[in-house]
Amino acid sequence: MKDCPKCHMLHEKEGDYCSRKCANSRTWTDEDKLKKSQSAKKSEKVRIANDKLSKEKRKNYIDTICPICKKKFSNSLKRIKIYCSKKCYLKDDKLLYRKNSKGGKRQGSGRGKKGWYKGYFCDSSWELAWVIFNLEHNISFERNNEGFEYEFEGVEHKYYPDFKMEDGSYVEVKGYMTEQNKCKIQQFKGKLQIIFRDNIKFILDYVVGKYGNKFIDLYEGNPHNEKKSSCGICGNPAKYKFCSRVCSGKAVQKIRYSCLK
Repeated sequence: MKDCPKCHMLHEKEGDYCSRKCANSRTWTDEDKLKKSQSAKKSEKVRIANDKLSKEKRKNYIDTICPICKKKFSNSLKRIKIYCSKKCYLKDDKLLYRKNSKGGKRQGSGRGKKGWYKGYFCDSSWELAWVIFNLEHNISFERNNEGFEYEFEGVEHKYYPDFKMEDGSYVEVKGYMTEQNKCKIQQFKGKLQIIFRDNIKFILDYVVGKYGNKFIDLYEGNPHNEKKSSCGICGNPAKYKFCSRVCSGKAVQKIRYSCLK
C-alpha cells in the first residue's frame, strides 16, 4: 500500500498519487508564481498580442510635448490635453498656453440633467421646471453671469447665483446644501432667494401635471434621449458607439481574441 502525498489516502495504484486529481493539483509558492509570470511575459504569444494592442492604441494617440516642463507624453485624440499633469496646468498661472483660467462660472458643470430651453441654459431638471413656470406666468428674469466674492477655508472664491430677477434680486435653485454653499449664502450681500425641495414642489407639480414626468424631453434637441448612431455589435440604436455595457464588453473580448490569433 502506498500513501498519497497529496490527500494521504492509501492506494495500490501505479505511481505516487491515488488519482489524476491529486497528481495534477499543486500548491504554488510565491517563488513558483513569479517564475511562471516571468516566463509568460517572455513568451512569443504574449509579445505578439502586446505588439498588436500597442499598434491599435497608437492609432488613437499622438506624442505631445508639455509646454511647461518640456516632457514628452502620450495624448489621446479623443481628448487633447495641453499639459502632461495638473501640476504643470497650475504652473501656467499667466495663461500663456490656454484661454480660460481655472475657476469661475462653468456652464454645464453640475450633476443634473442639463440643456437649453427657449434660450435659457438649465443645469438641472429643477432649474428647467423653474424656467418653464416663470415663462408661462410672464415673470421676468435672466440668467445671471455676475460673480460675487466670498471666502471659504481661508481661500477667496466667486459665487454665481443661478438667476437674476427684474427687481435686482437673485434666485438660486439648490438641490442639496454643503458647508461651502452655506458660506456663499451667509456672505452674499444682495437679496437672495434659495429654492429648496419644499419651495419648488408646487412648481414641479405644475410642470409635471402639464408635461408629464419626462418634462426634460422639452430640452432643445432632446440631449438626454438622442440615439442617432447604431451599436457596433448588435446594430440597435445607440447614443454612443455601443448601446449597452454588455455590447461594449463583447467588443473588448473580440479585440482581445483577434490580437491573440
